[in-house]
Amino acid sequence: MALRMGIPLISLALWACPVMAEEVVIDRESVGTCLQEVSSAADPGRCVTAAHESCFLYPPDEAAASATLCFREAAPQWGALIAERMQALQAALPADGYAAVQINARYDLLANMLQCERMTALSEAGGMEADLRTLQQARCEATASGLVYVRLARIGAEPDAGPEE
Repeated sequence: MALRMGIPLISLALWACPVMAEEVVIDRESVGTCLQEVSSAADPGRCVTAAHESCFLYPPDEAAASATLCFREAAPQWGALIAERMQALQAALPADGYAAVQINARYDLLANMLQCERMTALSEAGGMEADLRTLQQARCEATASGLVYVRLARIGAEPDAGPEE
């Protein structure tokens, strides 16, 4: 009898537990392959979205905290890829070309983060729930970093690519 009662209780306990966050791993090779498949005229943001695929497995209305954690884990991975790419570009470009890339990357990231802040403020003014606002901000910040990496990854990967001024 105790065994029969235990199974439904375990099922209920598992159902009630919050969803565990799927680990996100931003893989430079996968992003690079995606960028090779996407033409220069196409939206490279698709590659950032593809890299965040595991974070999108959580429905925002049911598992916002897990999705938020996933995106918060992605952002520093993009940061590490940006640092790695900047080192490679520093070795490959003349000093003035690298300086231009460095300045553009810094201000691209700042502009992206400012848009994230704007979206958060508008969401708050619009009455969005706090947990969904936090998710939106985490997703935006991870995407902002990802877009900067994608732009850096394309420098030198295309025949006429170079530092944008």
